[in-house]
Amino acid sequence: MLLLEAIDFAGSSLPALCRQANGKLVVVLTKMDLLPSIAKRPEIVNWVRAQLAQNGIRPLALFPVSSKTGQGIPELMTFMKRKKSIAIVGAANVGKSALLARLLPCDAPKPTVSNLKGTTQGLNLRSWEGGQIFDTPGLSPAGRIDEYLCPSCQVKLVPSRPVQSKLYELDKGQALLFGTLGGVINEGSPVVLQVYMPGSIKLHRTSDAKARLLLTEKPAWLGGDCSCSAWEWETKAYLVKPLEDLAISGLGWLSVRRASANLAVLLPQGVRTQVRTALLQKR
Repeated sequence: MLLLEAIDFAGSSLPALCRQANGKLVVVLTKMDLLPSIAKRPEIVNWVRAQLAQNGIRPLALFPVSSKTGQGIPELMTFMKRKKSIAIVGAANVGKSALLARLLPCDAPKPTVSNLKGTTQGLNLRSWEGGQIFDTPGLSPAGRIDEYLCPSCQVKLVPSRPVQSKLYELDKGQALLFGTLGGVINEGSPVVLQVYMPGSIKLHRTSDAKARLLLTEKPAWLGGDCSCSAWEWETKAYLVKPLEDLAISGLGWLSVRRASANLAVLLPQGVRTQVRTALLQKR
């Protein structure tokens, strides 16, 4: 049973592992409560299935859930009761311990739930409804932005409420910074961007030249109050069309409205980015 994160699909996907388990794979889409209010459950499920199918992955079942609110948990439990043994796998901080705490009986010892990576150490076997659950340590997909951060800064990227959704217009030569973690620069005609990121990230619109200076200086008011943010920068160019997302692994995503955007994306070297079909279609 593979856990994927609704708000960080790019950073929690494990295509190679999925392909190995194809034919037996069950996908649980976690943290549904952290999506913006416009998100519709059937549309999110169809979007995830389409994304997986692009990699030749067709799960037996897909369950959108929230361990916080209990959304989708009864349906998942009904399915699990038909299985003798289930292994829960997924990326670090995807919500494995929180889900397991929801599934276990009230009188059963609960796993430690934390926003820090590496809470689950080693393979843990638990009895459940006449069968067994194998609780596995979180995996670390390459290219997530939290790899570059200290534990205290990593925690700031784990939202406790729905991700912020903000609209920005960028003229040619303007930039939008994601705190001191990076930013995008508009290299073409004026564009409108819808940005979805944790509320802890300070979004700041400025000029191209000023943006690069701020990322170098890392002022405290922009979130640069930690010494862990010393890395090499990498710039990539993207053409993002309307109803497409530019997803940043471990951070969030932005969508383009009205017209295509020629964007230069400035991030720590090695952070994965992806242009994809928009997760949330314009309403």
